[in-house]
Amino acid sequence: MDDEILTPPATAEFLKTEPRTLEAWRSRGVGPAFIRLSGRAIRYRRSDLERWLDQCRVEVELAEPGR
Repeated sequence: MDDEILTPPATAEFLKTEPRTLEAWRSRGVGPAFIRLSGRAIRYRRSDLERWLDQCRVEVELAEPGR
């Protein structure tokens, strides 16, 4: 289900990071979009996480041998 709603711990597991990293990203205004249900209740949509990951993707072009 693309619009599954995840808690910060579930989001951290999905992104293979720590919940404190998500907290730091939120305080700095970076990272994936999130939903603030109340002052302390934060949730993430799986579809937003996947879109954010796609935006972070970097394609590397390999150099030809002898260059």
